Amino acid sequence: MLKSLSKNSLAAVFDRMNLTIALLATALVASFVTTLGVSTLRIYAEDNLLLIARSTSYAVEAAVFFRDSEATREGLAVIMQSEQVAIATITDIDGKLLAQWEKPANHRLDNFKRYLSTFLQGSVEQPIESQGRVIGYLSLRADGEKLFSFILRGLLGTLGCLLIVVAGTLYLSRRVQRRVSLPLDALGLVARSALRDRDFSVRLPPSSIQELDELGQNFNGLLDEMQTWHASIQNENLQLSQKASHDGLTGLLNRSAFEACLQQACIDAAQQNYRFAVFFIDSDGFKHINDHHGHAAGDQVLQIIARRIRAQVRESDVSSRLGGDEFAVLISPLNETGDSIVVAEKIIAAMQQPVLLEEGEVLHTSLSIGIAIFPEHGCTAAELLMHADTAMYEVKKNGKEGWQLAGSHQSDLQTGSNT
Repeated sequence: MLKSLSKNSLAAVFDRMNLTIALLATALVASFVTTLGVSTLRIYAEDNLLLIARSTSYAVEAAVFFRDSEATREGLAVIMQSEQVAIATITDIDGKLLAQWEKPANHRLDNFKRYLSTFLQGSVEQPIESQGRVIGYLSLRADGEKLFSFILRGLLGTLGCLLIVVAGTLYLSRRVQRRVSLPLDALGLVARSALRDRDFSVRLPPSSIQELDELGQNFNGLLDEMQTWHASIQNENLQLSQKASHDGLTGLLNRSAFEACLQQACIDAAQQNYRFAVFFIDSDGFKHINDHHGHAAGDQVLQIIARRIRAQVRESDVSSRLGGDEFAVLISPLNETGDSIVVAEKIIAAMQQPVLLEEGEVLHTSLSIGIAIFPEHGCTAAELLMHADTAMYEVKKNGKEGWQLAGSHQSDLQTGSNT
């Protein structure tokens, strides 16, 4: 099982990488400069210590020659008090100690300076000669004051440079990070827009960095392909949805889609307490048209019927071809029952106009309409369609080309005829 990788921001990666490089470079330079400085100072300190030893040996030559310890100590103390020496020792030719001077250690740093001097500089030994003959030895050990001061200043200078380098590195790193991260952030926003919102119209702007600009151009090209593909898929889905819910000949809703719409209307009307009407419409004499003029003529007649029905109802009303020469209309909402009768009469009147076929032939047809009102004639789609269908057949039995309300016998108010 793969372990999850830890994720860091681009700014953190840039900062860590640049700081590592800067600190490593600074440490290498500081080490080189410090080593070179200490080596140079050590050589200088040793030369200075030898010079002090020579001048001191001349000053105490007589006292050492006569082995006068008191005079040797006094002469040694006078000279050493003004020099950067921690310990001075004089012995005779036999190694017997004649005099020793040691600089007082006022605080702990003095001892540390001496240890540092011993570690880095060591000590010098100068023979004391008289008339060309060695009569004793002078040993000097530096107090390390200059060396300590140099190292301390070097460390402080290195620390100051380090702080400047860190601040400069972070500043430059953030500038570079912004130049790199802004195009990448834009890429992320565009990608999220395409992934979550399916918005493929947004494009990445040009970048001043060549590689990121090429990446943006390639990504924009991919978005172009995805936008074209997405539009094609949407169009195909729309066509499939249209085919699934609409009649291919007339463009009206098919029976299953109309029944679903009608059932939803029953639910909404019951909840919101309003009325609507359902028309069941049948073409009179359509079989005769099919038999004598052909199915192509029959298809044209059905298309014209659909257009004329749609022209007489509101945009909010729903028209459907149930199958064959049967149509249905949902009039919703309905204020008065008489409003549905007005619409039915307009549809019947529209079909009184001759039907002109593409071949130039003129035909005449009429419609029979059954009307069912929610909730008076039913509270479900099946009940309303059944009662409207029954009312339509009552019109057929009574001479066709007219309308009738469901659940009533023929009368002047409930049945209309235009014959």
